[in-house]
Amino acid sequence: MNIRTKHGMALAAALVAVASAQAEMMDRPEGIKIGSTQHDVDTKCKNPTKSSESSYTYTSGKNNLKFNFRDGAVVGIDYMRTTG
Repeated sequence: MNIRTKHGMALAAALVAVASAQAEMMDRPEGIKIGSTQHDVDTKCKNPTKSSESSYTYTSGKNNLKFNFRDGAVVGIDYMRTTG
């Protein structure tokens, strides 16, 4: 893709915005990262908006942060931002 096109520039700007917001939200004072235990998430990030045995989701405004678990450890962290 040629990033110099009108749509390419818009996509590039959107990717930079997402990466910036993701970095801001992922740099959490709680220190949760891949490999942290589910217990760490339980004690440091209280009251998930949604929870299941395999994931917890925390919502703040338009930002959603989802921790995915396997065998009691964080195996994935997803950041989603809703628009509109």
